[in-house]
Amino acid sequence: EFDKSREDAKTFVQSKTWNELTKPLYPEIVPSLKLQGFYDFLFIDIHGNILFSTKKESDLGLNVFQGNMRETRLARTVKQSMEKHKMLFSDLERYAPSMGIISGFFVQPVTDNRGNTIGVFALQITMQTINSMIQQEAGYGKTGQAYLIGSDLYLRSSTRFGDESEILRKKIVNKKTLEWKDFLQHRDDKAYLKTNELDQERVTTYDATGKGYYVLGIYRNLYELEKYGVHWALIEEISHQEAFAFARRLSDIAKISFIITILVVVLISILVTRWFVNPIKLLSSWGKEISTGKLTQKDIKAPKNEIGEMKDTFNQLVGALQTYSDIARMVAKGDFSRQVEERSEEDVLARSINKMVASFRKVVEQADRIANGDYNTLIKPRSENDTLGKALYKMTETLRKNAEKFRNEDWLKTGLNRLDGVLKGKDNIKDLSEGIIRFFATYLEAQVGLIYLYDEDSEQLKLSGTYAVSEKEKKVTKSFKPGEGVVGQVFKNKQRLLISGESPDMPLIDMGLETKSPHTLAVVPFSFENQVVGVMEIGSVNPFTELQLNFIDLAVQDLALAVITLNSHLKVRKLLEQTQEQAKILEVQQEELRQANEELQEQTEALKRSEENLQTQQEELKVTNEELEER
Repeated sequence: EFDKSREDAKTFVQSKTWNELTKPLYPEIVPSLKLQGFYDFLFIDIHGNILFSTKKESDLGLNVFQGNMRETRLARTVKQSMEKHKMLFSDLERYAPSMGIISGFFVQPVTDNRGNTIGVFALQITMQTINSMIQQEAGYGKTGQAYLIGSDLYLRSSTRFGDESEILRKKIVNKKTLEWKDFLQHRDDKAYLKTNELDQERVTTYDATGKGYYVLGIYRNLYELEKYGVHWALIEEISHQEAFAFARRLSDIAKISFIITILVVVLISILVTRWFVNPIKLLSSWGKEISTGKLTQKDIKAPKNEIGEMKDTFNQLVGALQTYSDIARMVAKGDFSRQVEERSEEDVLARSINKMVASFRKVVEQADRIANGDYNTLIKPRSENDTLGKALYKMTETLRKNAEKFRNEDWLKTGLNRLDGVLKGKDNIKDLSEGIIRFFATYLEAQVGLIYLYDEDSEQLKLSGTYAVSEKEKKVTKSFKPGEGVVGQVFKNKQRLLISGESPDMPLIDMGLETKSPHTLAVVPFSFENQVVGVMEIGSVNPFTELQLNFIDLAVQDLALAVITLNSHLKVRKLLEQTQEQAKILEVQQEELRQANEELQEQTEALKRSEENLQTQQEELKVTNEELEER
């Protein structure tokens, strides 16, 4: 139509033809955009003209390859998408036609029946939608956060402790972002990646700000976006202090154990003879060095007795403490790959450190699975004082509940949108009733349904539609008075009623070879502004869930409004037909009156001519009489 009009795009999108072509599209596209969180939907023809927009902003009718638009990421992406015949993402930019909102566009080529490209579809997503997906604080503790960066290391989402003004303006340069940049540059060189520990995404410790603020963090390359032409990464961080509070407590326990050991050694040295004084003094000095954290092994000359054994024990102790210190240092840096060798079955400290390392390793693995969206991970606290285990358990439960909540909300929204489509376009009550009961039965996975509408003329609820019920079923009552039976009582009480088990009021499910009674029957009145217009019965062989009952309660008001609206429309249409019929009768009467008036006018003219002739004859007779008198 645009090509036929021979108008420029700006004139065409303001024409009546454009309005008639696009008007039916809005009810189909706009609800889907809102549900998916997109801001606008554009159609751009092969020449770059924007010929459709749900927002109808200032870019409608412009050409993306001309003027200021040609410098936008959208323009470049549209051109590349048509050249490569694939969907691409434009990356984020401040899009002037949308009042400078930071936005990105998913661009998909469109072809005709012969496979020729005729333009592209462009879905606009804003930074608010991206932030809502990224900034989920549940489970990140007091200091944790997640944010997106692009290949230029500039923010693509706001940070938890920043604001939206930082997006595309603040560059994040730290060890983790530089590791990701290095990974992108050498991703095809497997040897380089392995040598520099870039072959896997690892949790490590680094200074996030360059000012001594150490965090435990990981980058996740977003491979899904790469096929759309952009390179983004998700950075997740939590402060080093919060992440390793438990490790520090174990370190304190180890220090206390060392001090106790030193005190025992000093006490024994006091009780020995002077022959042992000099070696003991050296051992004491050595113990003081150990207590200050100086872990150095020494070769002290001592007799081959208890003192010599003590020297050897000190060396073993120092060796063990060095090992414990090395492992604690590795744990502090996020490396959980090493364990302590247990010297005996009574080596409680080594066993505790190994359990601590294994616990941290398990925590990291569980955190990775949770970060990848696996909320079924079972985390059991190891004791009542396992703060980290409890926190991870609480975080997983919160994420699992949020995921379930989002699924339930999506199910409710989808059902309401589908019901809205069922309620539209019906021009008689029978079709509307059948469509309503069929939709509820299928969407709620029910097996039988009936719908009764209130008839004001007979003051009765009359059967208007059924689902999976035989018309010959004797138990199906065609009409109820208000207060009569379950249907009439629900209509009168204006409250939903659930019936379970065997009941004479249950409609039988017609299954062809046999009939079966439902397990649960929901009898639901639907009203608008306290006016009940009907009652619906939905039966199922399974009990209804709270989510299904919630959907019924949300949807019934739309049903009442649809029935009232259609009844009003039918009444208006009937009155219009009566008015039109009366107008036709009046028109016939007016035509007959007009013809009568014309005949009357003709008779009046004939009478007038007769009077004139008579007057002329009278004058002639008068003249004749006067002549006769003169004679």
